Amino acid sequence: MSCTSAKSKIPFWTRAYIRLCQAEAQRLLRENLTPQILQKHAIEKWDGKFPTVMSGNGALPFINVSPANLPTQQNK
Repeated sequence: MSCTSAKSKIPFWTRAYIRLCQAEAQRLLRENLTPQILQKHAIEKWDGKFPTVMSGNGALPFINVSPANLPTQQNK
């Protein structure tokens, strides 16, 4: 089944509502993103391998292991 024929079977208002919900989800995500959340996502996606190509200044992205920059965890 092609995408076009599958789309034509879904009512217009349903497709419009889905697009509206997707736009709202993107807006909420955009409003709530912080550098910490972005770094967490990058770490979760990381496969454990260092990059084979480095930038001109030799810096590795997303690596900041300075204890002063780590978030503190409170014991519960």
